[in-house]
Amino acid sequence: MTEKINAAGFWAMPIQDGCGNDGTDGAGFTLEANTKKKYQIVFSGECTPTSFQKICSQILALAKLNNHSLYE
Repeated sequence: MTEKINAAGFWAMPIQDGCGNDGTDGAGFTLEANTKKKYQIVFSGECTPTSFQKICSQILALAKLNNHSLYE
């Protein structure tokens, strides 16, 4: 999973990738990662890359949680 997160460009994404839409309605993901060398948090929005959304869905699946197809 770490490789997928890295390949999606997570570490270079802006903290909030919502295309300037500051609305509070709707579904989204928040992914926070902390390593010995770096920290990153990304709040997803409607313009977040599909690869990021898929990774978040996969994390929920690994945790055996259902996201009710938030982006599908």
